[in-house]
Amino acid sequence: MQMPSYCRGCGAPLQSQDPNRPGYVPPDVIGRENLRCQRCFRILHYGQREGAGGDREDYLAAIRRGIREAELAVMVFDLVDFEGSWSEELNSLVGSKPLLAVLNKFDLLPRQVKGEEVESWARNRLEALGREPAAVVPVSSTRGWGIKKLLAEISAQLGDGDRAVLVGATNVGKSSLLNALAGRAGEGIRKGRGGGQKYNPTLTTSPYPGTTQNLVRVDLPTAGCLLIDTPGLSQPDRLSDLLCPDCSRRLIPAGELSRKTYKLSPGQSLLFGGLASFTIGAGDPRPIVIAFAAREVVFHVTRRERVEEILTAHSGDWLLPPCGECRVKEWEKRTLTAQEGEDVVVPGLGWLTVRRGPVELEVAVPRGVKAVVRPALVRPRD
Repeated sequence: MQMPSYCRGCGAPLQSQDPNRPGYVPPDVIGRENLRCQRCFRILHYGQREGAGGDREDYLAAIRRGIREAELAVMVFDLVDFEGSWSEELNSLVGSKPLLAVLNKFDLLPRQVKGEEVESWARNRLEALGREPAAVVPVSSTRGWGIKKLLAEISAQLGDGDRAVLVGATNVGKSSLLNALAGRAGEGIRKGRGGGQKYNPTLTTSPYPGTTQNLVRVDLPTAGCLLIDTPGLSQPDRLSDLLCPDCSRRLIPAGELSRKTYKLSPGQSLLFGGLASFTIGAGDPRPIVIAFAAREVVFHVTRRERVEEILTAHSGDWLLPPCGECRVKEWEKRTLTAQEGEDVVVPGLGWLTVRRGPVELEVAVPRGVKAVVRPALVRPRD
């Protein structure tokens, strides 16, 4: 029996010659239905972390092909890491095609945040970055929230026979989103016991980057369109992309964000694990800031003069992340001024919201990562 051309989970061309190359399947499984490569099988059934296999140029070539085939680009953002999700490179590849912005992981924000608030916020951020989206839709691919609205928006932008391509950085949840869309629109549904319907996920997903290897096409029959998934593109200035896979996973929130409020004095420093420090300089004599990050990030307040000592002695110990192997060796320091109602963001890690200010912050981050000031994503309820 002839082997299928591509793995249905990650899109890699299937082959049975070299187990070290993407798309490998053992010769004795050829002929089975719904064939997935050995890498996808191990991720799905054993939760194993498998190497990405491909390289950046392979991924870029696949993304270009997907964009050429499509009439609409659906750019997926991790809403709790918006700056880390934005890619000038992907924006340039999309070019003049209409762009629909999807704000995934909306459920990780505090519950008082409304969908219409983040729609307006993200539209303004994209316009400030030079991109005017055709539509902005917040969703939660894991909970199914907003998926029906997203399908309607995609259908509204496409004509008969048109296609949409999903693009985005690594770990924004593109494959999980496409699985949710497929479950809603009919693809991936099969009969379960008792005649009921059971959802069978189409794409392989994992918390590690590089899971999708090539183009994966998923037909959404009830929506009348075809979606093309593309590999995620790593971001060289995003902190999580500079760490080992296990440390990177710890920076990706698995539930609602951790948030803590601090009233700090000039000369005090707030550490985000051993990965960033924010030291209060001039400004309001007692600024109030709110720290947001994944729950595995340890927040710690200390004096400015003790920061280096604590980072040296405890980073990778109780000050986590990073692990001992990912300890930061080179730092970049920058002084930023943030007004009340603004965030200071470290892409791939988290952010500080200035609740009472203004405040001058001395920010230290690993070399190659740039802190950003933006309008606050989570506005306090007075």
